[in-house]
Amino acid sequence: MRQIQGIMADTKNTQTSNADDVPQITFDEQAGFLRIEGDSYYEYAVEVFEPILHKLSTFIAMKPTRKLEAEFCMTYFNTSTSRRFFEIFKLLEAYHQQGGKVYVEWYYKNEDTDTLDSGMEFASQVSFNFQCIPLLEL
Repeated sequence: MRQIQGIMADTKNTQTSNADDVPQITFDEQAGFLRIEGDSYYEYAVEVFEPILHKLSTFIAMKPTRKLEAEFCMTYFNTSTSRRFFEIFKLLEAYHQQGGKVYVEWYYKNEDTDTLDSGMEFASQVSFNFQCIPLLEL
């Protein structure tokens, strides 16, 4: 396993890697904004997403009714990543059930029906505002 650069300890946390198989993850706690973008097919997706799951859990515990907006702008992701996304959405659903305001935008290329189908499947599992938005270019 290779080392993935972790989330930094300031209020705008970004997780990056030089690897093509790891997504860019940005979480701005002050603004209540999460963005995950790019490709994600790293074999050990748990390593990649564990820091953001921890940060989200902490945010939810400390700010029980704040707004949290999330954007997912993926070009490709594997099954392991899909499981981590489901964990993120479970956390967001719990936050929503506690009175938190949650908004998710799931972007997909207009012709990418697989990513659209994944977004629609995730949306069917939650009760918060979840929109699938087509893009002409990604």
